[in-house]
Amino acid sequence: MPSITKARLEELEAAEQKVSAVDTLEKQLAAMKPVGNTLTGTFWLPRSIDQKAKTSQGEEFDVIKWSTTETGSRKVTFSGQLSYLDKRSGDKFYSKSMSFTCSDNGVKLASDVERFIKADTRLCDFTAFPRYFENKDGEKGEQWIITSITARPRPDAAA
Repeated sequence: MPSITKARLEELEAAEQKVSAVDTLEKQLAAMKPVGNTLTGTFWLPRSIDQKAKTSQGEEFDVIKWSTTETGSRKVTFSGQLSYLDKRSGDKFYSKSMSFTCSDNGVKLASDVERFIKADTRLCDFTAFPRYFENKDGEKGEQWIITSITARPRPDAAA
């Protein structure tokens, strides 16, 4: 009958404990709900995939910018503003203009944005998290990275 040394037995028991600890942590992580800086809301996407606008000085700029990531996936960036209606007072409050971005890395979010705009289903629910940065001039900024986006279905028109 094969025998095992005491050192080998301790080594196997330690490995078994590590596997058990990893399994427990993975189960705990899977059960967690997103917290912290996750933003969920609803916004309108730009009117067209190549929409332009003018500044107060009359300079034209792209409302929606298409580019590629370092891995070659499509990427889209656009500005949006969130609003809140206080039902008691009837007042509507608006957020500052926020920069949103998403790409086709893994999930085809940029393609979904294009598809929703072309289908004119531009009212969308989204989830995003912030990326904070400092530009070369030392100014602080933030960009919201979209992790999910779904178009809200439009109600059928009354006949």
